[in-house]
Amino acid sequence: MSAKSFSNLWWFFLARGLIAVLLGLIALLLPAETLAFFVLLLGAYLLVDGIFNMVSALKAKKENYEFVAPLFESVLSILVGISALFFPDITQVALVFCLGVWAIAAGALRLLTGFRMRRFVKDTLGVFLSGLAYLTFGAILLIAPLASAVALMWCIGVWAIIAGLALMYFSFRLKP
Repeated sequence: MSAKSFSNLWWFFLARGLIAVLLGLIALLLPAETLAFFVLLLGAYLLVDGIFNMVSALKAKKENYEFVAPLFESVLSILVGISALFFPDITQVALVFCLGVWAIAAGALRLLTGFRMRRFVKDTLGVFLSGLAYLTFGAILLIAPLASAVALMWCIGVWAIIAGLALMYFSFRLKP
């Protein structure tokens, strides 16, 4: 896949980044009041993010570009999103563990994607930074699972803003 062909997807990364930053701001500004709503919002975000990522992975496959890691990440995001939407009460209790495992897996897959993408795109720093943000977020959740819901909301807010800004940066580097 040529860099020009891949650059046509810049707006996918921008949309994902903007949604993540918005999600992060809500989590930081209204932590205690939005936990129940946040579980549903997070489920919707993961579902939409997974669908967008799946579309870009399938487009990459058509262009003979690396698609396996983004495809696995999209399936993982869709499954966790559906779980959050259909089982919000259980998800609130298990949110720390579900998010921790998901973030570590997604971060590792993003690092793999960034590494493999270097053959086609000159600057993949945004993808690497996004992957590192996911890994750090996941590690924090698994190391301190008894953190309060407010602290979790703050962690989610910071993670989402950093990952979103990294994706937005990458989108502008791709934009033709």
